[in-house]
Amino acid sequence: MKNKIYLTALLLSNFAFSQVKDISFTIAPVANYTFWDNQSGLDNGLLYGGKIGFGFGEYIELRAMYLQSHDLKSKFSKYGIAGYDSNTFTPQDLDLTRWGGELKANIGRGRLNPYVTFGTGVQNIAIKNGNDFDQIYTSVGLGIKTKINNRIVLNIEAKNTAFNFNSGKNLLTASDKTNMGVTDASFESQLLYNWSAQASLQFYLGGRKPGTLSELDKAYLQKFRGGFKGIQWVVEPGASYVSFDNRSQFKDSYFLGGYAGLDFNRFTGIRAFFFQATQNEQLSFSFDKMNMYGLEFRARLNDGNGVTPYLILGGGYMSPSNSYVGKSIAVTPEGEKFAQAGLGLNIPLSKNFLITGGVRGMVSSGENVEDLSNPDLLQTHIMYNAGLKLTFGAKSKNPDAMYQAEMDEALNKQSKTSAAVLTQQNENNQQKLIDLQSNYQAKLDSLNVALKAANSKNDVDTAVEILETKNKTEKSLEEVEKVTKKAVATPIAIVTKKDSIIIQKANVVIQKDSVTVAKPLVPKVQTATPAKPTKELIRMTPQELEMLIDKILDKTDPTIQQQLKTTTDRAKEMEQMQKRIDFLEKLMLQKNGSTVVDPVKK
Repeated sequence: MKNKIYLTALLLSNFAFSQVKDISFTIAPVANYTFWDNQSGLDNGLLYGGKIGFGFGEYIELRAMYLQSHDLKSKFSKYGIAGYDSNTFTPQDLDLTRWGGELKANIGRGRLNPYVTFGTGVQNIAIKNGNDFDQIYTSVGLGIKTKINNRIVLNIEAKNTAFNFNSGKNLLTASDKTNMGVTDASFESQLLYNWSAQASLQFYLGGRKPGTLSELDKAYLQKFRGGFKGIQWVVEPGASYVSFDNRSQFKDSYFLGGYAGLDFNRFTGIRAFFFQATQNEQLSFSFDKMNMYGLEFRARLNDGNGVTPYLILGGGYMSPSNSYVGKSIAVTPEGEKFAQAGLGLNIPLSKNFLITGGVRGMVSSGENVEDLSNPDLLQTHIMYNAGLKLTFGAKSKNPDAMYQAEMDEALNKQSKTSAAVLTQQNENNQQKLIDLQSNYQAKLDSLNVALKAANSKNDVDTAVEILETKNKTEKSLEEVEKVTKKAVATPIAIVTKKDSIIIQKANVVIQKDSVTVAKPLVPKVQTATPAKPTKELIRMTPQELEMLIDKILDKTDPTIQQQLKTTTDRAKEMEQMQKRIDFLEKLMLQKNGSTVVDPVKK
């Protein structure tokens, strides 16, 4: 039991890799119907239990799993024993429990999506009121999931679970063996493959909702769009030492070999390994007749800068040859599968050259032990390894930086679109200003012609009206020219920040925390701005002025005319006329934009 707890703790310790952003906690009740291998000695039936774990974004999940059998019985009708008789065979009541860890990789996004699973752990088969037997199992599955709502997903999966077990020796009663004419020597341990159909209802509690992409998901998608671009190839030659369980028939040994695999990013990687034992518990090139190989998943605990600890989850196979001599000369050990978990450390010496080492707990279920009354107790072995780590290829990028680059690219597109809109708007405004200038200039030209015609006809009323209109037109033209000059002198730049777009009147704007994505908008090249027209002045000789005054007096109010005719004081008449002349002169000069009396002489 102690070993079971130890393995479970090791498997669950891998869930400590929860510091990655955007994780979600998951829980799922499970129903599993198993079609047992014919050599398993087990009747098909139901397993039930649950899974808990973490989802690292949309695509990767790590889960701990527990299953319990329901009304399981032994069955040997299809085992192939020649003396089997269903009338004399007595099925035994069994309890099967299974617990372990599982990696789930989701494929694609949408309403209906496939996924694959890889798992390992410990299985126990117990005879009611009898012995119990432990096995290390491995599993692989292919499933499909569908989202019920934002927090619930239904998983349907086909799974194959493999383990070693000697069912004939361990599950047949003594009377059954006698009736069938077999003994323990008639049976041997076999690798059993067991298919099952599994269904689970998975609940996401907190974190990212299923079907949505986190920042980490977007970074991974961006990375793998380029095939193997950004993935580092890793080779780790080294040595290891394995201290085997006291009950194991394997001898403590040094091993030479190494690891090879991939680092997908700063945090995760996968390694295949192969080690060959050396002789006489010495580190040498004299090799023994035993090797081990397997696969492991690694999860780093920081971003890879400086000394980096990492967690290990995996499994493998210990493979002795027929000529291998174990602890006991009388017993030749058989090959064994093992599950492993542990802790490693990387110490960088340069960018692509590191020292690496670690400690792993390896759990197996050996059968060739001296205590045959309980042959399948779990065995725990300790492996120490050290070596060099060589990396090849581009350094794995920071997912956060990749996501930021993707966001900047999107902002650049948005800013370019905004810049194009502003450019078009600026050009439209420039054209409007040019049209206004042309219209006002044309109007001034026509007013000048009309004023000249009024002067030639001595039409004072028309001349005064033209002067007033002309004055307003000139002021409007001046305002248009001011706006035009201001638009040309102050172009517009677009500056993009992480969370906003700012429009500034400036040249190029570059800040530490911002990116300039558009150059100052250069106004469209226009034709030369028409010169400001020279103000027209009414120029008259003294004789013309007198004639104009006479005409004005002729059209003056009748009351004023009567007053002028009835006065007898010529001086008063001249004074009144002089005031009128002064008034007209000021009026005309005012219309011409001047307040200084400057008589024009012929």
